[in-house]
Amino acid sequence: PRFAIESQLDQAAADLGLLDEVLAAVTSLLDDSDAMVRRTAVEVLAVAPNALSIAAIRARTSDESRMVRQAALDALKVISRQVSGVMER
Repeated sequence: PRFAIESQLDQAAADLGLLDEVLAAVTSLLDDSDAMVRRTAVEVLAVAPNALSIAAIRARTSDESRMVRQAALDALKVISRQVSGVMER
């Protein structure tokens, strides 16, 4: 359900031509001092993966916070499954 809402927000931003700006703003949150903020940024970036967001998520696999590292690994798994599913079609 959460991803459905995020997908709707992502689509709304894309429709308004704001997706790049939104992704840039979210990516900047990956450097926040609060691990919860970094984890949430990873989760949001995983909803609309592109080359830049995937690279940013990969970089968080070595974050100082175990919670952020795990979120990054989980996000990369989800993205990998999505890509595999698209390629199989």
